[in-house]
Amino acid sequence: MKVRALRSFAGVVSMYAGEIKDVTDKIILKDLAAAGYIEPVAPKRGVKNESK
Repeated sequence: MKVRALRSFAGVVSMYAGEIKDVTDKIILKDLAAAGYIEPVAPKRGVKNESK
């Protein structure tokens, strides 16, 4: 799940405020969200893949 850090923190997962990262461990996600350190990031819709 992609998440955005609301403030900087360090531990098993370390992020700075505003950083977006994909975190897969559900226990860590639950703990960080409960502490108010992260928020989920909604995927952007309608973005074209123009890498060709």
